[in-house]
Amino acid sequence: MFLESLGMIVDFLSDDNDYTADITIFDELQRNQKVAVLLGISRALLRENVTPPTLTAISESAVAVVYGNIYDRIVEEIETTYADDGMVEFAESGSNSESLAPSWRELVLAACREVTKLDDLPAAESSEAEEWEFLIDCLRDLILWDRDWQMIEHLDVPPETGQRLKEELGIDDAYFVWVPPDPTNEEAAEMVMELRYLTPEGRRL
Repeated sequence: MFLESLGMIVDFLSDDNDYTADITIFDELQRNQKVAVLLGISRALLRENVTPPTLTAISESAVAVVYGNIYDRIVEEIETTYADDGMVEFAESGSNSESLAPSWRELVLAACREVTKLDDLPAAESSEAEEWEFLIDCLRDLILWDRDWQMIEHLDVPPETGQRLKEELGIDDAYFVWVPPDPTNEEAAEMVMELRYLTPEGRRL
């Protein structure tokens, strides 16, 4: 599920230098910085021999971007599946033939069964977006146990107030001020190639 979403975001970044994810701290980065940050968090999450990086608002926001894209794709899937004139034909849950890949909802359900103990999971045909948002939040929170990265929009306060707030929440001073790498176009192209290799499509090449 994570890899499928990551692959789609890599496609977005390859086709659109202005790709945004509706997460301010990530969207404010330059395109090559987004590529570098995504590669950093993907290496850490997907490779056992990579030491987890120091947590920063930007790196955590990049993880949230990958999960946010999953929710966006499910909303799109629901809107496509349920047309105004009725329900469009939907693949049966569990179908995984060569001609029909799992839906995003099926991927989320498979991930939930693999790593959570949630009961009463919805059917893959469910069109209740809130149900899927809850499940994606649960999966994301297995990696991000808090949402401190969202606070950057609320820290436009006097320095002493912001410092006191960070101390109360146990947030390191460098968390919000870390400067991500800014690779050249050539370096970013190599990073994109590595990101593609991490995804299912890249591994099939």
